[in-house]
Amino acid sequence: FISEFGGEWSESEIRIPLPSAIRNGITIETKREDGSEIVRIVSPERFGGLLRSFRLPKGRGISGAFWEGEVISIKLD
Repeated sequence: FISEFGGEWSESEIRIPLPSAIRNGITIETKREDGSEIVRIVSPERFGGLLRSFRLPKGRGISGAFWEGEVISIKLD
């Protein structure tokens, strides 16, 4: 999923470029499953209803997320 949108994954963060027009409607949801965290990114239906999920490596979690221009930066702990 990350590479599908031209995103980058490093040790400390995930960066995903997304149009600023959907900024107010993006939701990031997480849940624990089988010892790892599942991350789901959802956009409003009026912007195509984007829904993508990915699994973080075991022992990793999200500590926060914020916008930097047209990129959402998801910080990992």
